[in-house]
Amino acid sequence: MPKTNLAQSATKKKMAYVRGMMAGGQAQQSKDPADLAPKYGVTEKTIQNWIRKPERMNVENFFRLADDLGLKITVEFRNIPE
Repeated sequence: MPKTNLAQSATKKKMAYVRGMMAGGQAQQSKDPADLAPKYGVTEKTIQNWIRKPERMNVENFFRLADDLGLKITVEFRNIPE
């Protein structure tokens, strides 16, 4: 019998969450990709791709775009040593 992985990927779930937050931030802030593109020196399509697939942008642009969309990013240790 072939092996199957019925569990969903944790990374896919996290990326889906980030996509939703970015799309929601874009809607709340009424930010059009055409308005954001010149600020980043990229095309409107690139901004759309970043929001659709945030894993494709670099960390610097991720933080900048999150700021522009009104999102707060927090990074924490999972297990803090005592």
